[in-house]
Amino acid sequence: MTTSGRKKKNGLTELQMERLHHLLLARQDQLMEKIIQRSRNYPRIAEDQNKEDFEQAAINQRQAVTLRILDKEGKLLGRIEHALLKIDTGKYGLCEATNEPIGYPRLSIVPWARYCIAYKEQRERDQNTESARLAGR
Repeated sequence: MTTSGRKKKNGLTELQMERLHHLLLARQDQLMEKIIQRSRNYPRIAEDQNKEDFEQAAINQRQAVTLRILDKEGKLLGRIEHALLKIDTGKYGLCEATNEPIGYPRLSIVPWARYCIAYKEQRERDQNTESARLAGR
């Protein structure tokens, strides 16, 4: 078997690792560009007493939406940077909870995934059970 076909501890071949690394870098670049653009275009219109209430409300709404989007994009950028760091440390592709391989199919869709499907599903079931228990109080 060639070096590119040999699987590592994380279950990924060298070629798969290269593809995922490229995906992460490309997504990082896209997000950084979007964040810069949104920050430049952020509606910074000062409140003006002469503006109609509905106009000021629309400005406030645009500001709130932009801030929510920037927050989500910033969090995703952090997840991507975390995944890139894991590549550098040799821990990429391993579930952070179980240390089991996450799997190429999942990583090719969500290359910044931190957990394997089995753990993620169990975690969601546990959270739903806890939410239901708290709601029934």
